[in-house]
Amino acid sequence: MIKLLRYLKPYRARALLAPFAKLIETVSELLMPLVMAALIDNGIANKDPRYVWICAGIMAFLALFGFSACMVCQYLASVASMGMGAGIRRALHRKADTLTAGDLEKFGASSLVTRSVNDVAQVQTAVAMFIRLILRAPLLAIGGIVMLLVLDARLALISAIFVPLFALALWLVLKKSLPAYRTAQTQLDGVSRSIAENLNGVRAVRAFNRTEYERERFSGLNARYRRSATRAALYAALLSPLTQLIMNLAIVAVLWYSGFNPAAGAISAGNLIAFINYLTQIMFALNIAANLAPSFLRAASSAARINEVLETAPAFGAPANGVREGAPDAPALEFRGVCFSYGDGRGAVPESYVLNDINFRLEKGGVLGIIGGTGAGKSTLAALILRLYDCAAGEVLVDGVPVGDYDPQALRDKIGYVPQKAALFSGTVAENLRVGKEDATEEEMRAACELAQSWEFVSRIGFDARIEQGGKNLSGGQKQRLTIARALVRRPAILILDDSASALDYVTDYRLRSALKTMNGMTVVIVSQRVASIREAGRILVLDNGKAAGLGTHGELLRSCPLYEEICASQQLE
Repeated sequence: MIKLLRYLKPYRARALLAPFAKLIETVSELLMPLVMAALIDNGIANKDPRYVWICAGIMAFLALFGFSACMVCQYLASVASMGMGAGIRRALHRKADTLTAGDLEKFGASSLVTRSVNDVAQVQTAVAMFIRLILRAPLLAIGGIVMLLVLDARLALISAIFVPLFALALWLVLKKSLPAYRTAQTQLDGVSRSIAENLNGVRAVRAFNRTEYERERFSGLNARYRRSATRAALYAALLSPLTQLIMNLAIVAVLWYSGFNPAAGAISAGNLIAFINYLTQIMFALNIAANLAPSFLRAASSAARINEVLETAPAFGAPANGVREGAPDAPALEFRGVCFSYGDGRGAVPESYVLNDINFRLEKGGVLGIIGGTGAGKSTLAALILRLYDCAAGEVLVDGVPVGDYDPQALRDKIGYVPQKAALFSGTVAENLRVGKEDATEEEMRAACELAQSWEFVSRIGFDARIEQGGKNLSGGQKQRLTIARALVRRPAILILDDSASALDYVTDYRLRSALKTMNGMTVVIVSQRVASIREAGRILVLDNGKAAGLGTHGELLRSCPLYEEICASQQLE
């Protein structure tokens, strides 16, 4: 929790003023029993109406004054805690943008969402309660103890016997609650993940009649989370009745000692009522502390999960003064002995390599086709160009400069990337296209759509047409063409098409490749399962289980690469 307090700095004035307002309310509460004792002993006992009215007026003033201070404290604490929560969420979002693809896969999307929403809410709640009650609980307790000693020291000592009982109850509950809350938070990730998988894969679930199976699987995860959360809540719920029991026992002991013990000495009715009020306030303060404990436990568990993300060092960092431009006469793209393995690639052994000893050069304006079986490493190779991952060995160079030496933004400004799975965002068509270039004009967007063969349907629906999350209101081919247009709108030096025409018919695919030929000077990397999509490329790289099985033109590979010849034959090509 302490590490996250830095996000409270912009609101420190409010965070400091709020406890001061609470201090005013607490002093008003501590004065109230004294006024009540005076009213009973001096006003009612002496049958003095004027004195009663004066005391009643003072009590009303103290109540209103305390209420006003309380409202000010609540407002300031809410602004500070909500602002802190917004800062943490902003930091988590920015951190997620800097994490490598491997780091994101390690945490998982559902876990990151839970940490950004649920865990941050837990921290927010704890901070708000801390600001409001940091002075109230101890001042009520200390002030109440002082007033007990002033009113009757012997009764105060009797009351002190019950403090160790309260401490024991608090320790037992905390000991059981903390592990239970940690388990519940972890299982909540599983519930979130199951919901996300079912929503994203609803068509596959229904198509394969797996609805009942998925319901049972979710019910199992939900039941486990419910049991863990219920267990944690039950432990926390025990604290309030235990403290109430201890408080009532303390009041009974005071009443017994003052009423039936001859050695107790005389105590006035007003002072006895004041004494019980102060005793109640002390126990109330302890009860507040007891009820705060579960909230702080949940927040501590959530803060640890948030810090785990914020303190994750990326697997590879950006250079302090990264290169922004490459050599004009160098090849556009070069792989030198590149090897890669998922996980801790630097410590990997050759047997675990996804890519092994990949070498090729691609001149500026050239076209490279990459083909191979499923799992051959085609998409991984494309990701290395963008430096979404780092190689385990070898170098990837763009314009003659290793990608690790580039400023990440400068490197990715050079590249237009179309992922294998079309990724669109909720918003308008224009907003999705401007992801590629923020200040793109309508003319630039239209030109990109025409190149990507998407102008046919974009002209029909318009740039202001709404796109649902993930492009759910578009067909597969429309989504792919729109993502290609998004990459082309920035006129990149290097265009990577990672099997991004798989949903296009052969005619549209041909028109797209013909349009790309008009982009003079642009280097194109086409990853595809179709020979027809890459046969006209200047060079074709054939991958087989992460290794280069062949490199050359279509004709050269037909003569020298049996795997390529087999792929062509399977697709009824010569």
